[in-house]
Amino acid sequence: MLCQSSAIQFNLYREIRDEIRIHSTFAQQNMKSGMPGILTVMAIICFIALGCKKSKPEASVDPHSPEAVNRVLQQQQLALSEAFKTNNLLFIHNQMYYIGTFADALSRKLQGEQKERVDAVLAELKQATEEIDNSAGRQHKEATEASLQRFYAVLKKLDAEFKPQSQKTQKKS
Repeated sequence: MLCQSSAIQFNLYREIRDEIRIHSTFAQQNMKSGMPGILTVMAIICFIALGCKKSKPEASVDPHSPEAVNRVLQQQQLALSEAFKTNNLLFIHNQMYYIGTFADALSRKLQGEQKERVDAVLAELKQATEEIDNSAGRQHKEATEASLQRFYAVLKKLDAEFKPQSQKTQKKS
């Protein structure tokens, strides 16, 4: 009985070994016949087809232009709001230096009449950032919230200065 079960196990072992050899031989033959090349080409075509969808054309803005600097300043509103919701006053405190630097950069990029108009708004913005810097640095949540609201109002004024002229006239009507 023991010999018969050993013989069965041995036969199973040989059948499994033979199956593995057959499959590995099949894989080797496919490798030689160029099957992986075809699969690779098909995969590349799929990636290209999925990756080459036309996206909506976005107005390209020079990243060093005043409009781009204004856009970065406007994006800070979301980051500051999230930080305030999570009571991360240290982040808000640290961001004020960053925002002040961008305000200075924006002022340097402007010229003529627009510089005169925007510099007044930027002075308000800088004052608001100093207030936020002080209150957030002292972990005073209520004062930080009030200063942030003022800061958001000034950001809205600043953004209005960079809207195209056609949008400004439509709002006045």
